[in-house]
Amino acid sequence: MDPINNRLIIRAPNRAPKRTSLVFVRLLIIALIAFMVIMAFSSGCTSISYILEQGVGQLSIQNRAISNDKILRRPLLNPEVRRKISNIGKYKEFFFSYFNRQANKIYSKTTFLENSAVSYLVIASNYYEIKSKQHCFWLVGCFPYLGFFDKESALKYQRELEKKKYVTWLRPVYAYSSLGYFEDNILSSFFVYDDENLAEVIFHELFHTVFFIKSEVELNENLANYFSQELVSLFFNYSNQQKQDRLVKQQQKDQVKKILVEMIQRFAQTLERNKPSNQIQSNLMLHEFLSFELIPRLKAQCNEFKLVNKICDLYLKYEWNNASMTEFLTYENNQNDIIKLRDKYSQTESLAQFLSFIERKYAEYNDYNGNTRNSGVNKISFKEYLFSMVDNNLKH
Repeated sequence: MDPINNRLIIRAPNRAPKRTSLVFVRLLIIALIAFMVIMAFSSGCTSISYILEQGVGQLSIQNRAISNDKILRRPLLNPEVRRKISNIGKYKEFFFSYFNRQANKIYSKTTFLENSAVSYLVIASNYYEIKSKQHCFWLVGCFPYLGFFDKESALKYQRELEKKKYVTWLRPVYAYSSLGYFEDNILSSFFVYDDENLAEVIFHELFHTVFFIKSEVELNENLANYFSQELVSLFFNYSNQQKQDRLVKQQQKDQVKKILVEMIQRFAQTLERNKPSNQIQSNLMLHEFLSFELIPRLKAQCNEFKLVNKICDLYLKYEWNNASMTEFLTYENNQNDIIKLRDKYSQTESLAQFLSFIERKYAEYNDYNGNTRNSGVNKISFKEYLFSMVDNNLKH
């Protein structure tokens, strides 16, 4: 939908970006960072051209942004766009107020995109395993994907990986966080979400700005998923019946996701055990797994729960392969562990207190790693440290 003419397609204003001198300074800064990245990571696909391309893409989003106040003064603004921009301001205010954090200028401007998605992720895995190819960057750590603002660049990189015998998956991204390196804008891609999902997206991305662990994408995403879902319930102040209905639906969805996680992990073990010698053999194993195990089990579970909603349609029609499976595990693998952790250690406490609890554990974790650095004990991830508490494997 066009914010001015009520059409279905949102197009970016066709105008030259303002503040050219500032753009040039920023590009110089990005070029410097790119050089430092290359010096630190001289192997792999990390390159000056990639860093610069994404830097220019980010700056384009920043410099095409229009203040929300100015947009909301437009008399012909699409009413739905007006309502959603206003709601995002309310979600932001609630988030920072609830956690008693200082609000910043995030989401104070809006960028209207040329495409429905803001960027595209390329995820890759070797054909003989369910494990993502890692991409490491100075300052922010490693990620199990590579993101592109330009779809053609994403497709080009995907083809390059496939020539190297990687299994790949490309998916659109409608929202992301720059982790505080930029003041993130509202994006027109947000407007595809209904009110509850939009609130969850905003809470998810805002959570990344207050808690983020370097090189632990899986934990970061799972925590953001959990906290954003809980914040939605708090924000909309559901009645007891609404909470119960939502709880039942969420439990059913979680059960479906749990089954998928277990089955994907089982397939990963099958690959490890049988060790396919080439991609053709791996594809045959995948086809057999999908046709005789994953799809039938998923259909049976959806029928049992009488789930005819989007989650069943989504996963039954999913483009399942080694890469999409590893991406699924990144976002869904530890949800139950987070619930168990809260039940065990802070069941009677608020969500804000639960976040404080995790932050304290992260401080203890840093002390723990510092104390064991020279003791011959292998360093563990914060995810392992945190969830070991559920099983009492470590004394903290």
